[in-house]
Amino acid sequence: EVTNLIDVSDRLWFNHVVDLEIDDDSHLFASGRILLHNTDSVMCGPIRTVEEGLELQNKLNEFLLQWAVSLNVPAKYAPQLKLEKIFRRMIFKMRIGREGAAKKRYAGTIMWDEDHGAVPEDKQTIKYVGLEVKRSDTSEFVRKLMEQFYEETLIRADPKKAVGIVKRAYFDMLAGRVDTTAIAVPKGVHSDRESP
Repeated sequence: EVTNLIDVSDRLWFNHVVDLEIDDDSHLFASGRILLHNTDSVMCGPIRTVEEGLELQNKLNEFLLQWAVSLNVPAKYAPQLKLEKIFRRMIFKMRIGREGAAKKRYAGTIMWDEDHGAVPEDKQTIKYVGLEVKRSDTSEFVRKLMEQFYEETLIRADPKKAVGIVKRAYFDMLAGRVDTTAIAVPKGVHSDRESP
């Protein structure tokens, strides 16, 4: 039904990014002319309480409804945002070679989520998304170092101590006080070159 509303030849659609959400991966629709894929998260802040988050959600959804209606899209197809999590603290990885945060690369401590409600500060854990601490090709040394860094920064709110931990690890590695098996990358190295 929604495909009947979208005319990709209409120049009006070329002035907007249209991002619709579906339950699984991606599909083509509108006679194969539009690729539909799950939406990404929208992050904003600071949000200090669930009430503030819900108020912002309602204001943004009202704006999106008015925007959709102004484009002659029926109200039932207007995009909607949903509050899922509120983070106490977050760190975003920087984009390589450009300003701003990298997409889907962050760590944070959750203070509230829609499934579990409020998370007391003494029970908080770190949620990692797209960072080396979760990658299988990260050495044990780097993984543990990053976990310590994020724990000091996000849970204990002590970035100076976190930087000190990284500096100490760096000098320990340079001085040969770190076991080489802990530094090794746990995956094989492959080459497309043929052996000489």
